[in-house]
Amino acid sequence: MANKNILTYGSGIQQVEQDYYSPVSTITGTNRTVGTIYCFISKVLPWEDEGNPEYPRQDQKYIKNVFKNIIVAKKVNSNDIHPVIQRVDWTSGDVYDYYKDDVDMLAKDQNGYNIYNFYVRNKYDQVFKCLWNNNEEPSTYEPFIQPGSYGTNNIYKGGDGYKWKYTNDTTYDNVYPSTARVKKIRS
Repeated sequence: MANKNILTYGSGIQQVEQDYYSPVSTITGTNRTVGTIYCFISKVLPWEDEGNPEYPRQDQKYIKNVFKNIIVAKKVNSNDIHPVIQRVDWTSGDVYDYYKDDVDMLAKDQNGYNIYNFYVRNKYDQVFKCLWNNNEEPSTYEPFIQPGSYGTNNIYKGGDGYKWKYTNDTTYDNVYPSTARVKKIRS
């Protein structure tokens, strides 16, 4: 059996899978888990120092004050949780990175955005992974899947020299507005 405790590029994905398929919370300071998670909105109180907000505490006074100011709460079920990735819409003229298995392709910059854009969503809500970018040339043919447009293994080869692997469709109930920078992953 493989050791899943090694921190690799996939460790973030394993954490998402664990949270998605079995959401639990651990009580701070103990190893006790709580199988029910709630999300809540509370009255906003200003911090004494806006540049250095205080950390949540576990003392009774602090917790009581939080509960006293809750406006609305919702129980979070596993079907309320959706893993998301940054949305990358295909654009003609952009150079896309091709997938490399020796690089952390999900690495983020200091603002939390993808460093490597190796997947795209087309105008038909189909998602593709870039396998080859024709030696850093701009992409000018939007990848799409329809009978006869791809070879074996769902590989689309455009006239621009790019090779794209079809991965999945997104549906209207799980696509964020075009202004959103993330999209749901259909499992």
